Amino acid sequence: MFANLFFMLLVLALLNYVPDLQPQMWGTTPQEGFEWGLLLYLFLILILYLQARWWSQSNQRLRNAYSLLVQVELLVFLSIYHIGLGAQRVWMIGSFTTPFTLFALMLYLGGLGWAHYWQHLLVFRHSAKHAWKQAVNQLLFIVPFCLPFLIFSFVFDILGQFPAWYRFMHASNTLLQGVLLVGISLTLLTIAIGIMPPLMIRCWQCQPIQNKDLMEHLEKVCESLRFKHAGIYMWMIMKHHFTAGIIGIFPFTRYIMFTPPLLARFQKEEIEAILVHEIGHNRYRHLLIYPFILMGMLLAGAAGLLFLNRYLITLNLMDISEKSGEILVTALLFGCYALLLALYFRLIFGFFSRLFERQADLHIFEHTLPPSYLIQALDRIGIVTGNSHNHPSWHHFSIQQRIQFLEAAIANPQLVRQHHRRVKKWLWLYFIALIAGSGALFYLSSFQAA
Repeated sequence: MFANLFFMLLVLALLNYVPDLQPQMWGTTPQEGFEWGLLLYLFLILILYLQARWWSQSNQRLRNAYSLLVQVELLVFLSIYHIGLGAQRVWMIGSFTTPFTLFALMLYLGGLGWAHYWQHLLVFRHSAKHAWKQAVNQLLFIVPFCLPFLIFSFVFDILGQFPAWYRFMHASNTLLQGVLLVGISLTLLTIAIGIMPPLMIRCWQCQPIQNKDLMEHLEKVCESLRFKHAGIYMWMIMKHHFTAGIIGIFPFTRYIMFTPPLLARFQKEEIEAILVHEIGHNRYRHLLIYPFILMGMLLAGAAGLLFLNRYLITLNLMDISEKSGEILVTALLFGCYALLLALYFRLIFGFFSRLFERQADLHIFEHTLPPSYLIQALDRIGIVTGNSHNHPSWHHFSIQQRIQFLEAAIANPQLVRQHHRRVKKWLWLYFIALIAGSGALFYLSSFQAA
């Protein structure tokens, strides 16, 4: 799941990067670039099919790497399509970039769906109907995460059509520009955060829980913890998994989701403990903080581009030829940019994700239910997923690590307070670094422009 989201972030980063490229760097016309791009896409589609056939004969370890390889191949294709061929120029109407963004996302999602279809048909030996359904579900899972980017793209495209906006953005008052851009961005982010949860509920095929006794019990738990929400649902798109989740920052678009196997095979007290864990994410504002953690990823990428651009210019890559040199520099810049994002996602985002997951686990100590039921629920998850207690998790800690920490907190309640203090300390340090880094980047970019 996290790998899919990360690659979607890389695709969106690429689409955000492309409009700034200079039109003179390509040796082909827009139509020629588009035609070559489609031919390359058809070739990739054939490769994905043949790859699935070969993968069906491979061992289980290689099968697990199939999805990762497919997403790498699609990202490489989009990089060649946009950076090497400049094929997006066919879809750009002046400075209006939304059409090319939509088309590029269609290519990516189409290739991903095609690969997943053949994976389920040939590798997992499912029926054609089931393979098609699984491929669609894979796409429906990640589509809602494209919404904020599309909203930003469309609104700034519309603003770009007004001469007054163009004059303002090219004026010398960079501070006022920055304040206005931040204000618009936060407004659009708030709108996107409000719209996304209901869209997710539809895309993820969530359904009401039919067990009335269980629902009444869960509602009482929510009331006792003063937790307001818009509904508790079965997470049907994940119906083959044992997991739960919470989405939505605002109470009127906040939802809790449980997968059907979890509801069917877990005891009522275990489900209650998992609900308390999910409520803990809301209690400690994790869903509100996550966008700012991801904002730091964009800041790190932008800072990296600023310094890498200066370094690559000193390598005299333009000596190869003007066009080839520009394309090579651009490809190297995006490659380094993608690597920086990957490192940030794995190290910084993963670090805070683990802190938040442990903090949500500790919320069980704020409830009347004994913490042993959460330990019991975690242990059962490990058992039903193939005794996966010790499988490492870069974003959640392993199940065994989580169980051991809860047991340690039962033995020493001071650990609960210590962990909350630790989370606060790291968040303060992070936001200070984010503000300082944003100011430094704004100053350096303004200085460079001057």
